This record gives sequence, C-alpha cells and structure tokens, in this order.
Amino acid sequence: MTEAANATFTTADIEGLADLLAIAGEELGLEDLHPNMAARYRGTAAGLAFEGIARTPEAIAEFIALAIEDAGHLDQVAPWVFVRYLDTADDILKRF
Repeated sequence: MTEAANATFTTADIEGLADLLAIAGEELGLEDLHPNMAARYRGTAAGLAFEGIARTPEAIAEFIALAIEDAGHLDQVAPWVFVRYLDTADDILKRF
C-alpha cells in the first residue's frame, strides 16, 4: 500500500471544517445557526479531525453521516443522503 492509502484525515482548522459542514447540511454558516446547532457541527468537525478517520471520501462521508443523522449504522442512512455526504467529503478533501 502507498503512504497516501494509509493517511488519516486531520486538520487544525476545526472552525473552518465546522463551517463547511454547516453550509453543506443546513445551507447556513455557523454564525447563522442557533448556538446549539453550531456547537453540534463543531463537535462533528472535531471528531472528524481527531478520530483517525481514513483520508478517503467514503470514510469521511460515513463518519459525517453517522454523526449528523444520529444513526448507529450506515444502513440507517438513506442512500441518496449518503451520496450528499460523499459530495461533502470530496469538498473537505479539496479544502483540507
């Protein structure tokens, strides 16, 4: 395997990542959300950055889908919703 295949996702820009997640999920930036919702996106961003998730669109999308949809398993997330999270994961990998 290559080094890129073994890479994990990480970023120090939690606020930027949370804002991207909020825009993707709510079509609003963090500053436009209720503080509790903004905190939820910040928590998801921190988890994504520090949990050792593989740096692949599928792994990132799965993490986001489970966190945002409050699902215990990926089977509980509708396929068309998961595709939306794949698009978000692609945006994340391009920016971070």
